Amino acid sequence: MFEVKTDASALFSITGDFGNLNASVIILDGAKRLYHGIVRKGVLKKFSSRKLVLDKDKVYTLRVRSTDFGKTTGEFTVTANLDYVFGPLDNSDDIWDADGLPEFNMATGWTDWIGHGDDTDFRVLNLDTAAKLSFDVTATDATKFVIWGVNPKSGNVASIKTTTLKANKNKTNYTARIDKLLDAGQYYISVQSTNAKTGGHADYTVTLNENSVFFTKGNNSDDAWNADGVTEFDATTEWTDWAGYSDAVDFRALNLDTAARLSFDVKSTDEGKITLWKLNAKTGQLKSIQTESLSANNAKTEYATTTKALLVEAGSYFISFKATSAKKGGNADYTITAGDAWRILPKGDNTNDTWKVAAQLDAHTSGEKLSGWVGFGDKADFFKIEVAENGSLTLNLDETTAEAVAGKELTLSLCDEKGRSISFAPVDADTFVSGKTLAPGSLYYLGVSCTNPNKYDTSYSIAIA
Repeated sequence: MFEVKTDASALFSITGDFGNLNASVIILDGAKRLYHGIVRKGVLKKFSSRKLVLDKDKVYTLRVRSTDFGKTTGEFTVTANLDYVFGPLDNSDDIWDADGLPEFNMATGWTDWIGHGDDTDFRVLNLDTAAKLSFDVTATDATKFVIWGVNPKSGNVASIKTTTLKANKNKTNYTARIDKLLDAGQYYISVQSTNAKTGGHADYTVTLNENSVFFTKGNNSDDAWNADGVTEFDATTEWTDWAGYSDAVDFRALNLDTAARLSFDVKSTDEGKITLWKLNAKTGQLKSIQTESLSANNAKTEYATTTKALLVEAGSYFISFKATSAKKGGNADYTITAGDAWRILPKGDNTNDTWKVAAQLDAHTSGEKLSGWVGFGDKADFFKIEVAENGSLTLNLDETTAEAVAGKELTLSLCDEKGRSISFAPVDADTFVSGKTLAPGSLYYLGVSCTNPNKYDTSYSIAIA
């Protein structure tokens, strides 16, 4: 038996001159067999395909033994041929919490070596914002790439994505592209030789490719309707913002003192939807009253919609824009403006909505003008009129009122103090006269009603002749 030492950790191949011997050649690390060769008639054949890995500063045993009980004899030589020296070895970055662990340089990437004696390298990955990272990893031998997350409670790391590199046909190059969505925070990445124990060794490079996106526009102060950062929607200007991964939803408040017809023009660079919410003043809860998804153009470079006009009462509302693909890395620059159908309706007068209520109000007489507005939220107005001494009641309509009556957007009615309908007909487009002589000083009630408040609204002005 012979002692074997090496000045450097390395891969070796065994050759020799064995004359005409029949023998076995074995190299041991203690009791562990590292190499087993068979010599037949002087020719050495390796019994195992395993590479011979010898480490520096260790002592191994070489044993050459006859396999034919001494029938063949002679001198022999055994040569350990140096095939590859492992390294450069750097064990300062072998664990994630090593002192002074370098930070991954996102601009230039990371190039190093792993293999026997130094099977794993780590780098710190710090993200100030959420990001969609796309790594390109190349290596010259079997390798895997791991992204590690930090548990905020325990302080330990756990693998959140592991990828084994794929080899080319000749197994001379191993590659992988790894995509991962990450929130802002601290992470670790590692490159590990998967065959280091059997002599694996890899030169590798890790870089970020052009598909990487850093979500720098996020603002989480308006992510909920009751968040401190929620501001008021201004119908006179554009609401321009960003929504996407880590900031999927933005809210704006809309406080209406009167009823309104609402419509929004929405444009975005990615998938999204707009929702109108009504606040229940009693429960403090929101209820969705309208939601519309944006439609894409053919190239899917722009998404847009104009919401259907919606009549709403006075009250507190909220508008939200949601990037619907946020969980998959959605990245939407969007703009919201008031649509062409947007209209804040006049404040209605609900103190005279029925003739019975109008009976409690002051009477109007000849020479006065009756004016107001009817529509959504205030369908009808009633006026108490005292008949003139001549017993006639004539009403003159201004142009707007006459057009609304002619267009069947507005109707006029007349009833007595018991609510009974009184004959009342137009003389021409802008004049209405009672159908019979009325008692001087008697009281009647004129009704001005919108025929379809969900569709029409109009101002009116009527003179009592």
